[in-house]
Amino acid sequence: MKSSPLSVPLRGAVIAALLPLFTLGCQTGLYDDTDGGTNPLASDRGPGAAAEASDGDAAPAPEAREVLPPIADGQKYSMAFPTGDRSTSAVLLEKEMPAEVILGVPFEYRIEVQNLTELALEEVQVEDRIPAGLSVDSTQPPARVVGDKAVWDLGALPAGSTKTLTVKGVPSEIGALKTCATVQYESKLCASTNVVAPALEVLLTAPAEGLACDPLDVTVKVTNAGTGDARNVRVTEELPEGLTTLAGQRRILMDFGTLSSSQSKEQTVKLKAARGGAYTQTASAEANGGIEAAAAPITTLLREPKLEVALEADRSVVVTRPLNGAITVGNTGDAPSDDTEVRIALPSDVQVLEASDGGQTQGGSLVWSLGTLDPGASRALSFVLSSEKGQNLVLEAQAGSRCAAEVSASATSEIRGIPALLLEVADESDLILVGEPVVYNIQVTNQGSAKDEAIVIVCEVEEGIEIVEAGGPANGVVEGRTVRFEPVAELAPGEEIVYQVTVRSSKQFDSRFNVSLTSKQKTRPVTEEESTTFVN
Repeated sequence: MKSSPLSVPLRGAVIAALLPLFTLGCQTGLYDDTDGGTNPLASDRGPGAAAEASDGDAAPAPEAREVLPPIADGQKYSMAFPTGDRSTSAVLLEKEMPAEVILGVPFEYRIEVQNLTELALEEVQVEDRIPAGLSVDSTQPPARVVGDKAVWDLGALPAGSTKTLTVKGVPSEIGALKTCATVQYESKLCASTNVVAPALEVLLTAPAEGLACDPLDVTVKVTNAGTGDARNVRVTEELPEGLTTLAGQRRILMDFGTLSSSQSKEQTVKLKAARGGAYTQTASAEANGGIEAAAAPITTLLREPKLEVALEADRSVVVTRPLNGAITVGNTGDAPSDDTEVRIALPSDVQVLEASDGGQTQGGSLVWSLGTLDPGASRALSFVLSSEKGQNLVLEAQAGSRCAAEVSASATSEIRGIPALLLEVADESDLILVGEPVVYNIQVTNQGSAKDEAIVIVCEVEEGIEIVEAGGPANGVVEGRTVRFEPVAELAPGEEIVYQVTVRSSKQFDSRFNVSLTSKQKTRPVTEEESTTFVN
C-alpha cells in the first residue's frame, strides 16, 4: 500500500486548523483544481479496489457509481481537503452547477465527494448551505435539513470511491445563488493482529506390565489442541525412585519445537528398573506464553523372578567311596525364570559318577540347564561324586537365569583318606657266627591314602643278644634288651622310612628279633618277627 504524504494524526490536525478557511465560500472558483495533475493519495485502482477498513478488515468494494449526464451549460468547482492540494489531501469536493438558471424554473446541481486515499474514511459528513433565494424540492440521497443547511451523513467512504449528491430546487429570487459546501470526516489508521489460543495436551503410553530386566519403552505424545502455533514446546518427566534412563538419569527433558494447530509430535525413551514393582509416571509440558499441560499418570507393573537354592551333601565319606549330594532350586518371584541354570565347580581330583536331570560336566563344573521355572515352581537335583584324595571338599551351587539375580549355597564334605602302614623286618643273613654283628633293617611304608602321624618303632631282642647300635629317621634309645625310637611326626601316602638295629649274640641258638609299630591311626601295635641263627 502506498504511503500518504501526511500521516493520519497530522491530517486531522491540519483539518481542524484549516477547515474555516476552506468552507467553499460562495464557490468563487478560487480553489478550482479541475486542471490539476495526479494525486498520489487518490486510488488508482478504480472504484472496485479494496482498502483496509477501520475495523482492520478489508474494506468493501466501492458501490458502483451511477454515471449521470452532465449538467447542461454546467460549471465545475473543486476543492481538496484539508490542504487544497490533491496530492496532500484526503477528500476532494467537486460541485457542478449550471452557469445560469431561470427564475421559477426547477434545476439541479451536484456535489461529488471523492476519497483520495487508500484507506477508508469514517463518519464522512457533507454540509451544503442553501441560500434564501433557493427553494429545495429534493435531495438524493435524502439529506437532513439543519437550519439553512442540507446535511448528508455518508458514514464510511471506501478508499478511492466517489459519492454523488444531488440537489433539486427552484430559484425564487433574481441574482446570484451562492451554495457553499463543506466536508468533515474521521481518518483512522487501523492495524490488526490474529488472536490465537494454543492449547497443549500430553499423553504418556507404556506397557501395563513387563519384566524388570527388560528396557521399558515410554512414549510421550504432545498435541496442540488449540489454535495458532505453540512455540518452544518442552516436556519434563521426573522418574520415580528405582526407574532411570539407560544412562542412569531420573529427569528427562524433551524438546518438541513448534507445534501448529492440531499437530502432534512424539518421542520414545527407554528406561530401566533397579528392581521389580509398580512404577507411576507423569509428565508436564510448557510452551511460550505460559502455556502448560500435564499428562495423566500411568502405572507399569514390572515383574521379576527370584531364585532360591539349597545344597546338601554327605558330611563325611572315605576316599573312593560315593559322595551323594542334592540341590533344590525354586522361583519365589512373580515372573517366569527363563534360561535357568545351576552349576557346581569341582576340583580336578573329583569325578562325577552320576547327575540327575541331564546334568553335564562343562569346563570343570557340573551344570544343569533347566529352562523356564514358573513362579512358585522348584526342581530337585541330585549328584554323586568321588575322590581318590582325602580332603575337605567345599561345594558351592550357583543358580541364575536371564532375569533373576544369581544366588548360591554351599556345603562341606570330608573325604577321609586311610593310612595303611606296612612294616617289614629283614636281617643281612639268617646264619651268623656267634660274636659277629648282624644288622636288622626295619622298613615302614605308608601304602594308604592318608598320612599317618606319631609313628613309633620298638625293638626287642632275646636274652643273650646284645644291642650294639640303633639308627634311623628318629633317635633310638636302648634300655636293656629294648630299643625305643622317638616318634616320627608323620608319614605321607607312598612315603617310607628305614631303621637299622645292629646286634650280636654271645651264644649259639636260634633267636628272634621282634619289632612293634604304633601310630595315631594304629593304636593297636603291628608286630613283625625275624629269626636269626647264631652258630660257633
